[in-house]
Amino acid sequence: MTWSDYEAAFNELYAKDAKVQRLIEKLMKSATYEDANQYAIKIGKILSNTINQTGALSGELTADEVRSIIDPALKNNYQLASDAAGYAQEATNQKAGIGLKSVKPELRQDRVDGIVTEIADKGYDNITAAIEDQIINLSQSAIDDTVKANVEFQYNSGLSPKIIRKTSGKCCEWCDNLAGTYSYPDVPKDIYRRHNNCRCTVEYDPGDGKKKRQDVWSKVWM
Repeated sequence: MTWSDYEAAFNELYAKDAKVQRLIEKLMKSATYEDANQYAIKIGKILSNTINQTGALSGELTADEVRSIIDPALKNNYQLASDAAGYAQEATNQKAGIGLKSVKPELRQDRVDGIVTEIADKGYDNITAAIEDQIINLSQSAIDDTVKANVEFQYNSGLSPKIIRKTSGKCCEWCDNLAGTYSYPDVPKDIYRRHNNCRCTVEYDPGDGKKKRQDVWSKVWM
């Protein structure tokens, strides 16, 4: 069995989910990174529900069998979330008067491989809740990766962007300490990191979109 055997079930849940459809409408009209994050969390839950309802990963499966299902499934989710983040970045650029296209991130394959290995080693039925959280986190990572790719690109283009990390409400001390607004590149090294069940968000602020840093331009023209 491969992901193609279960993709129709995912698409059906996706199409019927009212919150997803509302978020898609918002993203197409006035996208924000907050909307993109909510979308990523939701599609992560839909993928987890698809796997549970179809029994796609139940039973004893080899690593190759797990990979044939979960690898394309996770990549599909990452792409969907990355597209949502792209809409948010384009809207952010437009609002700031920045004539730059958004930069798309690339999925780190080692993240997918780690989930595949854990399922193959422990058996999905034994770690259902843990894997659900990893699926959601990986979907959210597409948003974080988009922020990272664009903040680096725009900083190197001479802009003065900022990264904003927000908590999801009552959080742990570690997350509370990371929350804040940071002028790139002076950001905490863990700005994009998440622990289990973390729903904090990382967002991007391009500033006024016009202020250039003289040191960058001097490097460009030297």
